[in-house]
Amino acid sequence: MDFIFHGVSNIALQKTIQKESPKKRRRFWVEAFLWGALPDLIPFTIPVVISLMRGISFWSGEHPEMLETSANLYQYTHSLVIFLAVFLLVRLNKKKWYLPMLGWAGNFLVDMPLHAPDYFATPFLFPLSSWTLPFGISWATWWIFFPMWIVLIVWLVWLHKRKKHS
Repeated sequence: MDFIFHGVSNIALQKTIQKESPKKRRRFWVEAFLWGALPDLIPFTIPVVISLMRGISFWSGEHPEMLETSANLYQYTHSLVIFLAVFLLVRLNKKKWYLPMLGWAGNFLVDMPLHAPDYFATPFLFPLSSWTLPFGISWATWWIFFPMWIVLIVWLVWLHKRKKHS
């Protein structure tokens, strides 16, 4: 899915699994959004900005080195192995689970079946293996994209109503 979906869905996840302190509300929202969106922002932001500055389309394939750079970074940010290593290191350092990081895992778990095998397939076992799911449907397909956003909006409305009644 797109990085905005990933960020907003992590906000919904965090609001579902933990109560945020009113003093930390803005920080809570920002951290949750970023941990959901960063796995996509890291590999794509700089190449897309460079493409825009050059007046070319990043996705056109006119400059394959940009797609290659994004693909190289993508394997690091969409790896269960790397996520678990960092998640456990943060746990050891903080002496507690840092739950906003679950958005990182949520990002690549959603992406695994929603990326076609021939275009940014998710190598979730990297660096141990480059294996990806042999199937996948592009998240940009309208009958995937819109229902996913509808489910997310319904989830957010439910969270809002739940908060009003508690």
